Amino acid sequence: MNLKNFEDHIDSVILERGYYYYRDKCVLSLETAGENKYSAIVEGTELYRVLVELDNQDEIIHTRCDCPYVYGEFCKHQVAVFYVLKKEQKKGIQVETGSSRKEDSDSFKKLLMTQDKDELVRMLLEIVEENEVLKKQIKFEIGQDSDDDLVSNAVVLIRSCIDKFSDHYGFVHYDSTWDAIRGADQTLDKALQVTENGQQVLAVKLILTVMREMLDLISQADDSGGCIGQIIDDAVNLLNDITVDETLGENEKEDIFEMLISEVDCKQYAEWSDWQLDLLRCCSDLVEKEALWKKLEQKLNTLMSDKTEDSWSNKYYEEKVKLIKYNLIRQYEGKKQARKFMLNNLHHSGFREMAIKQAFEEQDYERVIELTLKGEKQDKSWWGLIKKWREFRYQAYQMAKKIEELRELAVEFILDGHFSYYESLKESYSQQEWPAVYPQIIALLEDQGKNHHGIYTSILVAEGEKQKLLEHVEANPAQVVAFYKELIPQYEDEVFRLFVQHIEEMAVNTSDRRGYKQVCQVIRRLKKIGGREHAAAVKEKLLQLYKRRPAFCDELSRT
Repeated sequence: MNLKNFEDHIDSVILERGYYYYRDKCVLSLETAGENKYSAIVEGTELYRVLVELDNQDEIIHTRCDCPYVYGEFCKHQVAVFYVLKKEQKKGIQVETGSSRKEDSDSFKKLLMTQDKDELVRMLLEIVEENEVLKKQIKFEIGQDSDDDLVSNAVVLIRSCIDKFSDHYGFVHYDSTWDAIRGADQTLDKALQVTENGQQVLAVKLILTVMREMLDLISQADDSGGCIGQIIDDAVNLLNDITVDETLGENEKEDIFEMLISEVDCKQYAEWSDWQLDLLRCCSDLVEKEALWKKLEQKLNTLMSDKTEDSWSNKYYEEKVKLIKYNLIRQYEGKKQARKFMLNNLHHSGFREMAIKQAFEEQDYERVIELTLKGEKQDKSWWGLIKKWREFRYQAYQMAKKIEELRELAVEFILDGHFSYYESLKESYSQQEWPAVYPQIIALLEDQGKNHHGIYTSILVAEGEKQKLLEHVEANPAQVVAFYKELIPQYEDEVFRLFVQHIEEMAVNTSDRRGYKQVCQVIRRLKKIGGREHAAAVKEKLLQLYKRRPAFCDELSRT
């Protein structure tokens, strides 16, 4: 990953957040920390240190941040520093020890320290009178006497950011979404902070506040960039970290459980069942007493009874609820009752997969085969599930050394386009047997009209069937670019001819500068592999045919 292309390698939501930190000058200082090493201070909920090490080509070979973010490889603070470094490198400026940002920050701090406290308060009041969001941010950070005050201030802050960046209909447009959720982001940062201080119950209150407010917002915003959904996911991830924390006391677990079980019923989750299920899973992590288990079981049963419509979404929801229930049964009623529950729910793919994996662990391969065959019959309308059950069945045939059944199923996979099974099938035959087998597979692909699939050419290349490969490319000249290495030098003239045909067909079907450049790239490729005369001839032909396309002629003249 390079300073020039890091944007292509980082999650779009984190990238957007990092860019706003960069834009808003949250990178307070940037200093050298050795050759091609940089240390930066970034202002978030707290001050965080980011380290970046580059090589001589500006490749990012190491980076880390001391913030608590653990849900991805890079955080928004690192991204902000990447943007600063990119700007500095682009301008050709060498970052010096003790950057201007640090000097400005120190100078500004000294200036403030010399001022009268009452005068500073007066100036601050004037500033916040013109910036209501800043006023709410300050109040959120320092203006509470109790946990309830902090949560109330969080709601005010979140809503003030949303209001500021909503249009007069109350809708938040795409380019304003990140700014609109900055209050929620600040609240999550505060939740992280209080978690580290051992205030998990307060952290959960802040997390649930964020989730409710964002669920209200998501229907009134263009979240095509995914940043609202991402911040809800971040909230869920933090919540999950808290509920599995082994340092939680018994009373804390019960308090958090009661909050979550009540939260499940909030109207905001009615249309967002996955996030409701996340809350239920977090509840299950907190259950240690039978009373809580029974309360959660009752809640699960009530939720399932409300899903009466026979729809895919309700079946999905029912399965996820039952999987939570299964884990609780296994924990509190034992493996025997859990197995019975699992077998009674094999009509759900999650339970069937669980049963298959248990059968594998028990080396009961006949049971695996039985479960997968019934699964294929049950889920005949769902190709993804059929493929999964067949993959398990194939593994069972391998483990049980059922060679004939394995070969038959491998051919089915091959005809569906899965080359890995071709290689596996080949391993099941001796070197003496194989030459009589693979031509039959090629013939099957041709008979079924599947010779246009990628697996067909992969087999031809693997088996060195160059004549058939040439026939295939002659029928599909565009593929000469992919297979010329396999065909030269045996079919050099044919390859050059097919290149020319492909170039001429490309020229007919293109009408913009980008397309012209692609044509010229293929001409250069032809020249590079030894077809200089053919390349020169087709270039001259195109110059004559398309002399009224100056852009095309311009690109050709550079070729």
